[in-house]
Amino acid sequence: KQIYIKPVPNGGIIPVGNGTKENPYTSWTITLNVLRDNDDINIYPGEYDLGEYTIRIENKTNINIKALNEPYDTYDESKRVILKSNERVMAIEYSTKITLNGLTLTGKNFPFYKEQPDLYEYYKEHCGGGLLIRHSIETTINHCLFKNNVAPMGAGACMINSTNSKYYKTT
Repeated sequence: KQIYIKPVPNGGIIPVGNGTKENPYTSWTITLNVLRDNDDINIYPGEYDLGEYTIRIENKTNINIKALNEPYDTYDESKRVILKSNERVMAIEYSTKITLNGLTLTGKNFPFYKEQPDLYEYYKEHCGGGLLIRHSIETTINHCLFKNNVAPMGAGACMINSTNSKYYKTT
């Protein structure tokens, strides 16, 4: 099914919507709660300030997350979908055939540990300010821009125990 989401200006009243093209969702929480295998998430151009929120795609198959700003190769920020977070922007975990199209990801992933954890936990928590791909197969990233991401390693994107990922016209 097709799911639509549109940004709400900071401080604005957040109407819920029903996920249709005419009445898109305004909440990532609701959007992800209704997301099922083989769905498409269509995002209207604009800037989403996610605050401390991370968009998590977990245990899903054949999901297409796409900006509704074609052509995707525009660098005009007023025409792009920009996802900003004070944490990691997005995590794709235990999923197959997830595609991202035309997104800009800007995030910070800088957790603090008092003790040194084991290396697997360290990498899982510390890499990928923009995107973490973990235990996933066939993730495709098209025309995405990783911009001003911060993390101790793999600031833009990080892959752990994942295979067959493809990147096209992505910077």
